[in-house]
Parts: sequence; structure tokens; C-alpha cells
Amino acid sequence: MPLLLSDLETFVAGLGLGAPVNLNRLPDTPDSIIVASTAPGGAVLYDGAFEVVHVQFRIRGGPNDDAAAETLALALHQALVAHESSFQMGSTYVLSIQPLSSPTYAGRDVDLRTVYVSTYQFTVPA
Repeated sequence: MPLLLSDLETFVAGLGLGAPVNLNRLPDTPDSIIVASTAPGGAVLYDGAFEVVHVQFRIRGGPNDDAAAETLALALHQALVAHESSFQMGSTYVLSIQPLSSPTYAGRDVDLRTVYVSTYQFTVPA
């Protein structure tokens, strides 16, 4: 079964990182938030047995607080790469999570809130 973003949202929210999780859209509020969306570049492997899905996370902190945004981004990164073996994520069975980029500073928005971006490769049964 392909990766369901709703399963990913529930999974990341359950990591206890102290920030709400949203799908696809970076809303105006709250200040501190994690947003997950699929990114281009996935593929089908082994004659369609597995699917590779790229997921991009945008992590935003409060105004003028670079350290809090970076800390949240690194905590999410550590929680994701800690899954070294396959596991069940809601209705999605995840074979592996591999970082494609570590958390990277992406600038500040118009309200001076720091944003970090990171991308991960999820391998799931097709």
C-alpha cells in the first residue's frame, strides 16, 4: 500500500516534538509547526513491488528564534533516522526511511519566523 500522508501526519504528531503537524500547507498560525508534503523524485522498484516516496518537511519556529526552529528540525531528523528497520505506521508499512537532506536553513518568512527544510525517502510496498 502506498504511503498515506494521513498516517505520516499521525506518526509525526505522536513523536512528541511539541509542535503541531500539518499536511501540504504552511498556515499563518501557529508559529511553531511541522508541515509534511510529498516531493517529486520517487520511483517504483523491483518490478513494482516497492514504491519510493520523497517527503519534504518544512519546520518553522517562532519570530526571531532561530535556535528553536533549528532544535525542532534536528529533533524531527533524529526521530526519523532512528527507525533503522521496518515498522507499521498506521495503515502504512514502512520498509525504510533514508534522509536525502539534513535540516537546512531556508530563511525567514515575512513575520521573521525561521524555516528549515529537510527531505526523506520512504520505501513502502507498492
